[in-house]
Amino acid sequence: MTAHTPATPQEQAVVNFAQQQLEQARANHAAQHPRPAPIPTVADVLGRLRAVPSTAPLYPRLSAVKALGRMRSMPAYRQRVAQALHDRECQGGMIYAERAPGESPVGVPCVVCQRTQREAALRTQLEASGVAERYLDSEWSGLRLLPPLDRVEQKCRDIGALLDSGVNLLLHSNETGSGKTQAAMLAGKAAIRIGRTVAVVNLARLALDVRERFDNKTGEALSEKAALLRMTTPDLLIIDDLGAGEGETAAIERRLLFLALDYRQAHRKAVIVTSNLPLFPLFKGSKDPCLAGIFGARVTARLQPLTVLHVNHGVNFRDEKTEVSW
Repeated sequence: MTAHTPATPQEQAVVNFAQQQLEQARANHAAQHPRPAPIPTVADVLGRLRAVPSTAPLYPRLSAVKALGRMRSMPAYRQRVAQALHDRECQGGMIYAERAPGESPVGVPCVVCQRTQREAALRTQLEASGVAERYLDSEWSGLRLLPPLDRVEQKCRDIGALLDSGVNLLLHSNETGSGKTQAAMLAGKAAIRIGRTVAVVNLARLALDVRERFDNKTGEALSEKAALLRMTTPDLLIIDDLGAGEGETAAIERRLLFLALDYRQAHRKAVIVTSNLPLFPLFKGSKDPCLAGIFGARVTARLQPLTVLHVNHGVNFRDEKTEVSW
């Protein structure tokens, strides 16, 4: 083995210079990239004490939990905090919190559990109202709001005023997949959310059920009286795909439609209609089918007061690719 050879003055100078450069680089990096301040934890937000005896139970502050329930701004942040509180503290739908350190905790309803219960109740009401399964989870945020769908979305923000005034809406388009049915279902969902009753009917299918009741007398199908009650009772009636029925049930459709619309007009109950047909011919002398031609002006006059929106944005939403496909 050879003994360690002392560094020469030149080598030592190089080492010292390299060490100085390294320290300077570290100082520059620290100045240019300061460490971020620590992010407050959920426990901090909820007012937990930073230091408590290890044997003492930890409870969030009651004032903070109640403030979370009243919070309306920053919905994404509120939802994250509420979910964290639910995951850590919820016991059977209740959050136990203390007014002050050492006091006995009191129970406060968990906002996450309340939201889950409301959504489950809404889904049950939508199913009972006749909303098709494909629309149960639909929201306006999932629909491209091309004109005039954007107008419908804006009006639905105050759906109660529309229902109270008894004004009706016809969404028609000669193209399928235009979003008119989805918009109608979302309007129905908005009505249910404010506590109103809704019924969704396909008149052609309803008339067929009535006819089968007459033919079979099984008692399982729908009677004409029951069908009429289904159309007159709710606060909002949605008639989907009007005018798509077959000739063999035309008389039943016309009678049900007239009686239902006549009742609803007299009682100022709102109706939303979707159809692939316009209300009247698009131009004089046209032989193309229209709702007034199929059901008669006497029937369609019962839709007044009526707003007609032609959904003609030119996009077929059914052709759009989904996240999962073959």
